[in-house]
Amino acid sequence: MRILLVEDDRTQCEELFLLLRTLGYEDTAIAITGEAALELLDKEDFDLVLLDLLLPGIHGNEVCRAIRGSPRNYGKYVLAITAQEDSAAFQAIMDAGADDYLIKPASLNQLRVRLLLARRFLSGSRQAREFEGDKAQTEAALRRAMDKLHRRNERIHKINEALRREIESKTFLEKALTNAKEYFSKLFHLCPDPIIITRPQDGKLVDCNEAAIRLMDFSKEDFLNKTAVDFFVWHDRKDKVNLLRDLAENGEVAEREVALTTRKGKVFHALLSARVMSLGGENCVLSIAHDITHRKKAEASVRKALEEKEKLNRLMSGREKRVLELKKEVNELRAELGLPAEYRATL
Repeated sequence: MRILLVEDDRTQCEELFLLLRTLGYEDTAIAITGEAALELLDKEDFDLVLLDLLLPGIHGNEVCRAIRGSPRNYGKYVLAITAQEDSAAFQAIMDAGADDYLIKPASLNQLRVRLLLARRFLSGSRQAREFEGDKAQTEAALRRAMDKLHRRNERIHKINEALRREIESKTFLEKALTNAKEYFSKLFHLCPDPIIITRPQDGKLVDCNEAAIRLMDFSKEDFLNKTAVDFFVWHDRKDKVNLLRDLAENGEVAEREVALTTRKGKVFHALLSARVMSLGGENCVLSIAHDITHRKKAEASVRKALEEKEKLNRLMSGREKRVLELKKEVNELRAELGLPAEYRATL
């Protein structure tokens, strides 16, 4: 199949020419304007015209109309190539007489499919001309081929529209993901509770928020790429063992009360929550420690006050009992002396 490539952009022309040669279409001529293309068509025989629409001089649609208006070139297969994707442009291409169209930039597979359709169409046209004795049958076959081609074009157009919507949806999702990351980052650093992110395989600290840095009294550079052991001492090792076990079995723990001491000697109690999650494609553990040190101190003060109160109550109760016993003894002595009781019995 002999092809005439009409393209004024040098880079795109070279790319299309290489694609044609890759697909085995060696017999290809090039024209860079519509006028040059029409001159070549009047002098030489071509089976297919690969026609760019935005040409210097006459527009590609006008070139297509000239081909369809020429008795010599009327039967040439015209495959239009364009960067325009709106339906009005497609309708204008087909109204001008193009057999098919291709959206730039064209891939190797897309061009292969279109040229295969063209070869099938041209083969059908040649067969129809061989049997031109039965004109009605030939015209019917051509109409069927054209209808089939148009239906294919419509399907291709629908596929292109679906791809465009998918690209728009992907862009929207990417933007939403970016916004979500920014929102998470703000919440992460503004949270008043210390938050740290660690790698479960080696315990290394990946990130931390400002509250964690204030608690540890270290710079962030000192904090990262170290383990929690470098900054915390667990008061009860069983708390650590149980937390790691539950985290491995369930993937999360919630509000586990723990007591910790920083390497700089600061003691604090916390409700520790942790969850295994994926960040950037890597499993990490996100831990949040809600400081309850003041609450624990307040609870200890309340317990101490209650204990003191209980001791006082026991002391007062013992004294009252002894006073009653002494009153009873006085009354008994007065009775032995024949005197009336001085104190009324209250027991």
